[in-house]
Amino acid sequence: MSTGTADVADTTGADVTTAPPEGPVGTSGPGHRVWLPVLVSVLGAYEVVLAVSAGVGVAVLGTVSGLAVMAAPWVARRWPHTGAALLVAGTVPVAVVTWWSLIVPWVALLALAVGLPVIRGMRRHPR
Repeated sequence: MSTGTADVADTTGADVTTAPPEGPVGTSGPGHRVWLPVLVSVLGAYEVVLAVSAGVGVAVLGTVSGLAVMAAPWVARRWPHTGAALLVAGTVPVAVVTWWSLIVPWVALLALAVGLPVIRGMRRHPR
């Protein structure tokens, strides 16, 4: 039966008790301020990859939109309103133009859903 702590005997025979980490991994502490903006940038890069396989007009829109999404969290560190505008401008048009597909609108909306709280959090916790 597990109690949530691990009892481990070290080489001297003494019992060492370790506590479980606080909260889910990556949701607390200074590390979450780094991986969430990286996640938004990866979703923007995925938008660019998806745009390459589209027709010329959608490919240009998808590439520009993906680059805007990739830059948004990093621009928002200095200018939060500009970062939010880049994120919205990079996700909404691509989701609307590719409404008929399955993956592209979901990637764009996921980037928006993850990116806006990240940018809002940067306003409260500037680096």
